[in-house]
Amino acid sequence: MSRLARLAALGAAGLLALSGCGSSSVTVGARFSGPAAVVAFQGVTRAHPGTLQTYFAVASSRGDELQIIDPVTESAVVGPGVVFPLVIATAPRPTFLASTSLQDGGSDLLVAAGAGSTLVQLVTTWDEENRISGDASVAYPGVDLSDAVAPGSVILSMVAIPALGPDATGITSAQPGKAWVVVALTGGQLAVVEYQRDPGKASLSRSARPVWVQHLGFEVSQMSALLANDATWRIFCATSDALTTASGATVQGVAEVVAGPPGLGWRVIPLDARAPTRLVAAAYVRERLPSAPDTFGADPKLRVYAVLDEGACGADREIDCGLVTLDEAARALASDPAASAVPSRNPVPAQPFRAPVHVPGYPLGISIALPPASAGNGIYAMLDTNQGFPLQRIAPGSGERYTSAVAAVPSSDGKVYMVDLGRWDMPSDVSLLVNDSTRVRAYTVTSAVPSSAITGEALGLGDPEDETVALTLDSTLLPKRVEVTPGFTRAEQFQVVWQGVLPSLAYRPGVLFQLADGTPAVALQEQLGTAWRVTAALSDPFLGVGDDAANGRQDLAVVTPASGQNVSTCPLDSAGNAVLPISAVLPPDPVNYPGGAVALSDLNASGTHCLSALPRFDATAGVIGSQVHLTVRSGGLVLIGSVTGYAGRPQLGQRYALAWSTADYDATPSSARALARKARRIYYPAEARCPGQSAYCAVYTWWTDPLAPGPAIAFRADFMGTGTRLQDTALIITTHSGLSPMYRKPTTSGALPHAGVAFDRGLVNRADQGVRFYVPFADDQVLATSPGESQGDIVDIR
Repeated sequence: MSRLARLAALGAAGLLALSGCGSSSVTVGARFSGPAAVVAFQGVTRAHPGTLQTYFAVASSRGDELQIIDPVTESAVVGPGVVFPLVIATAPRPTFLASTSLQDGGSDLLVAAGAGSTLVQLVTTWDEENRISGDASVAYPGVDLSDAVAPGSVILSMVAIPALGPDATGITSAQPGKAWVVVALTGGQLAVVEYQRDPGKASLSRSARPVWVQHLGFEVSQMSALLANDATWRIFCATSDALTTASGATVQGVAEVVAGPPGLGWRVIPLDARAPTRLVAAAYVRERLPSAPDTFGADPKLRVYAVLDEGACGADREIDCGLVTLDEAARALASDPAASAVPSRNPVPAQPFRAPVHVPGYPLGISIALPPASAGNGIYAMLDTNQGFPLQRIAPGSGERYTSAVAAVPSSDGKVYMVDLGRWDMPSDVSLLVNDSTRVRAYTVTSAVPSSAITGEALGLGDPEDETVALTLDSTLLPKRVEVTPGFTRAEQFQVVWQGVLPSLAYRPGVLFQLADGTPAVALQEQLGTAWRVTAALSDPFLGVGDDAANGRQDLAVVTPASGQNVSTCPLDSAGNAVLPISAVLPPDPVNYPGGAVALSDLNASGTHCLSALPRFDATAGVIGSQVHLTVRSGGLVLIGSVTGYAGRPQLGQRYALAWSTADYDATPSSARALARKARRIYYPAEARCPGQSAYCAVYTWWTDPLAPGPAIAFRADFMGTGTRLQDTALIITTHSGLSPMYRKPTTSGALPHAGVAFDRGLVNRADQGVRFYVPFADDQVLATSPGESQGDIVDIR
């Protein structure tokens, strides 16, 4: 629909509303059209003529327009005709908004820019005729950066800060009456446009200073600006490119750009996040003390929060995905607070850095709320009477508490997740430790024996700490024989299986062949033209093939032959498949088996080779072996998680713990490294140490501090009875993580949220509502919610 048709429809709807309302007041909806960005600014509108007030500008990307929201009423500012909302027509697809004060007591600078463009448009905030400022004879007035930047460049991100320059003493500081728009463009370019207050007027215009461009050497995906305590402006840039430190080292993470006078190269400080980043925000935050979850440090620290690029993080990478915390002073990830925890009876070391906050879905923005300026002993804010600084309320379903900072992270699943930055993680809507139905624990444990005419032994559990305690199959005792750790144990189903099928290795297509010395081998691959398509990389430590060899057990290769292949002299299972011990795991051969292979021991009971007729394997000569399907079974017990996947090889009668270790950072891939990465911390509990919380201290007897690192799961399993040990005999263990992340979402629908903005409602005489987040959703609404309110208190602005 064209803008004219859209306005005509809005006008008709407004006239109908008026005709039915007589002389009563009319509430006009915002009528967003694909809102993609929101920013707060101070200016003048028809809502409060002649008075500087705070408003929100919302970019409706699909409608090529801006709407203005009055935070007093949380409704749209109406247009000249009163029957429909004020609409500011922009260049196509407005996606980026930025605002800043000019430090002179006048209206703020407000600019907009569209996706895929180089045009920056100035919005009039100084009078009631809110519009795009500039030459009315031009279709899209504004500053076109194309003359200053490389051909084909487009805008990627945009922030606004006060203009900087030397003061009377020569120190760089804000220049009243001027402001800069800092624009990141493709090609690693940073362009700066200067605006000024017109002399003797309330209006703004671009200054005479030309656009200046800096070449950063890396591509910026998103920026966030912050006034540092040393009075310098810092622009934090998320980037997927490598960054070079002052010592010449290469790191990945966030680039901190220190803004300075025009014409000079701005200093770039790399912050090492151990992975590329997509989103970034920064704030000074007081963090809780490790010894006391409701006591915060007196001195706020500059923390930089970044969402890692999902293509370069994860359980098989150096760092898990999620929202990381960077210590700006250390130029690296913040340290693990568990380093000062009271250790458990089976100590697991603290990790070298703070674990990422796991955000469900695909994070789409970060906005940070600090305690409201109106903090007192109210509902949504309080003054910490012991330390004299304000805190704000946060209200998860598990019970309200007060904190120093909250982040709102909108996600692709349509929810806005709340992160308690003062306590390093998301609040949980359920009790982590106290409520028996939701706490971290082994929820159920079942011993299962395959249905068979043969009487089989069952697997039971002993005490993981005391091997003198008898094994049990009692369903009421089994869950108590499983050790879990808050912050490490996931919600999943584990299986402890005797000679079980390894995850991802059931009936996979492959090639059976002979090695040069005559040893039979299998590689899981299919021929694809002149190359191989690997169906499973048998040498990948994450799959765990051959891990039990150190314990004297060989894994079993179950080979299903193709039609016409004869394996009748090999050991067979009931389905006629050859079952052969795996004698070695072979590293990848880029030509013959790029995903690795397994060598087989094919001696039968008579001492002869049962696979002696196999062809030699020489891909360069076109000899590629026989097509088969392969299933890999463990030689003994194997632990499998529905989320974790392969989780190690417990030994009969011995304590087994899936626990993090420093092998996580071994340079060479190994099973130990793979298992350590699967047992990383997933969140930080916010409960007090024992004995202060007797409700759970009596349950978790193996530790006194919820922050203490420990195993994701630990147990002692063994067979009970005198029957036959059957394949697939199992213990099935269901665990609870105790975590249900706090989130808010619109009352109806709620698709594709974007980065929001935090606003102190006390600034518009609504201190009773604390700080609120305003988050745009692509389905034509803006969510208004406070972390101190419940889901039932949210406001949908439409």
